[in-house]
Amino acid sequence: MNKLILEILPDIQETAKKISRVADQQNELTQYAVLECYRYEEIVKRLHNEKRLKTWIYTAINREYIRMKKNAPTNEVNDRPDEIYIA
Repeated sequence: MNKLILEILPDIQETAKKISRVADQQNELTQYAVLECYRYEEIVKRLHNEKRLKTWIYTAINREYIRMKKNAPTNEVNDRPDEIYIA
């Protein structure tokens, strides 16, 4: 599997660069994709043999990117004053 990862790593990095323009996100997406390849080893091997692995890589990285954006902390400041409750 390690040889296969080294073989497809340029495709993973290229896809991460297409999806995100931020270098840190690209690195995180690349790492995520490699871990997913190990997690779904049999599927990755089969798709590689069928020449359909790039689509799977794109889908995995895009889903993770959407999840990252959805769960990213916002820098919005809550300008409302603290509420005081009197019993």
